[in-house]
Amino acid sequence: MFSFITYLLFSVVELIAWIFYLAGEYDFPKFYFSIIGYWGTLPTYWIGPLFAIIHLAETLVGSAQNFPGSWTLFLMIMGLTLWIVHGLLHIFFVDAFVAYIEAQDAPPCVCDLPEVAEFSGKAGDDQKAAYEEAEKDRSRLCLIQCPMLLKDCPISRNGLTGDEYLAACKELRKLGEEMSEEDEGRLAVDQDYEDED
Repeated sequence: MFSFITYLLFSVVELIAWIFYLAGEYDFPKFYFSIIGYWGTLPTYWIGPLFAIIHLAETLVGSAQNFPGSWTLFLMIMGLTLWIVHGLLHIFFVDAFVAYIEAQDAPPCVCDLPEVAEFSGKAGDDQKAAYEEAEKDRSRLCLIQCPMLLKDCPISRNGLTGDEYLAACKELRKLGEEMSEEDEGRLAVDQDYEDED
């Protein structure tokens, strides 16, 4: 029964997290695999087989000939085997999986605010002005929800807030300007050398 509960809490939820991952939702799998799944399977999956060992030693008096000795042996051997397999899977693959998720580009941001309903029939100037103002308000709110990526900034927005992204792009642009000033100075010096020759 303990194995059933632990597998339900960890492995079944990891299966659901894997389905989330396949659907392109990375936050839940990243969190669950690296924290709850990893630290849940390693210390708990061996407890079910331990209960089978205790049952075999105490209740069955150490003899697998007594009923249900063969079933107890099966639970013990399979439980320990699965604990080792799941433990090794988590030890060797969770860190690489999390690194893979972090390397993925963030899905494009889509503004989920409702569209401004267009009015039907003839509209007066007041209605047209109200519609245009509502469109502008929606556009402003959408820009808050989904800040536009700077076109000339090659930095990926993975995991960065809007302010962090803009700050990183400004730093990169500043570095690029410093580099271009140095390059211009080098070109001028090289040009002077060529003129002397």
